[in-house]
Amino acid sequence: MFMDNNICKSKYKYLFFDLDGTLLDFNKDHEKAFNLAAKKLNIKIKGSYKIYDKINSMLWNKHALGEIEIKELKLKRFQMFFEEINCESDPAEFKSLMTSEMKNTGFPIKDAKHILKKLCKKYKIYAITNGIEEEQCHRLKNAKIDCYFSDVFISQTLGVDKPKKEFFDKVLNAINLNSTENILIIGDSLKSDILGGINSGIDTCWFNLKNERNDSNIKPTYEVGSLKEVLKLLE
Repeated sequence: MFMDNNICKSKYKYLFFDLDGTLLDFNKDHEKAFNLAAKKLNIKIKGSYKIYDKINSMLWNKHALGEIEIKELKLKRFQMFFEEINCESDPAEFKSLMTSEMKNTGFPIKDAKHILKKLCKKYKIYAITNGIEEEQCHRLKNAKIDCYFSDVFISQTLGVDKPKKEFFDKVLNAINLNSTENILIIGDSLKSDILGGINSGIDTCWFNLKNERNDSNIKPTYEVGSLKEVLKLLE
């Protein structure tokens, strides 16, 4: 879904980029951190990461619905994982190891650095992400893309998650913007980034890397299949 590029180029001044799944490869980062932590605790169950990932995704979905607080989620995912594989290792120790190892990850999505480098010359760029502050900031730095952002807004720090309007209200307040007219949100999640933008009256660009079908009522302003298409849309 595209609008005339000339209109697009002249309209926006501020770009709000999601991180995980848009600029950072969360799946690679998380799996790497998990495997390193599991190795330190000598966990060798086949398919361990897939089991953990399923539990982790389920809990994050519950968190998005307001059914579990992030503080509880951070430990519960490991408790449930160990119960599933009948392991007596300490969930709190695994949590600590995962957090430590996540700080050492930071795989950028293809073309992330290239497009940010170009776009930052014409736009003010901000990161908007649901996640844990100590992890996200380190990963941005490791991916060597932190320098392109005017600021980074993390749900844990703001005390509220996307897609809630309050998240975006706090971001707008922090950067002293009274209007949403010149802002574009770019993100991979319809339920988080795109819905959040719609609820806040902000134009959205759905980064649909996996070419998924959108059967929902959540309709983005634009849709792209690669970061290069984002660049083409805005340049």
